[in-house]
Amino acid sequence: MISTTVGYRQTEGVNGFLVHDAATLAYLFYPETLLFRRAEVSVETKGEFSSGQTLIDSRHGAKTEANAWVALEVDQPNLLAILTEDFKILVK
Repeated sequence: MISTTVGYRQTEGVNGFLVHDAATLAYLFYPETLLFRRAEVSVETKGEFSSGQTLIDSRHGAKTEANAWVALEVDQPNLLAILTEDFKILVK
């Protein structure tokens, strides 16, 4: 089994690494680093299409059944700069 990061990079062609936990913590202190939108979120649990995948309806239109806030964009340069500065402070 390949790691999540390697698997994502191989299937999505995105360089870098995943930092979901760090992004969540950063949002608590620096909410301007993430852009959220309301969405109807469901998890595919039957294994018919993609077992365990989180799905959202990203088509335009009102989401009357929205049940979550979903982060759609990350201000990557600023988030990395903030985390780097905070890490420097912790290491001193």
